[in-house]
Amino acid sequence: MAIRKYLRTYSTRITSRFFRDEMNRDDDTRRDFHIKTGDYFASLATIIGFIEEKIQETDPESMEARLLEGVRKDAIYIQKNYTLKHKK
Repeated sequence: MAIRKYLRTYSTRITSRFFRDEMNRDDDTRRDFHIKTGDYFASLATIIGFIEEKIQETDPESMEARLLEGVRKDAIYIQKNYTLKHKK
């Protein structure tokens, strides 16, 4: 069968090193995009919020969860009150 033959010849090889290299290259583009659009600290606060939620699932009163909450609130404050400018 043609489908079976196709499935046997299909393969994917992704190494963690290759994946990591690609992510690092994209990190610069992603970061620059968020800085240029003015939502870098909002994006950062969102990511911190996801991590904070994961920690709170296991230990809601942990010091790490409280620290992340403070950092997330700081990022939101900075987003609302400041603008990033490139140093020249």
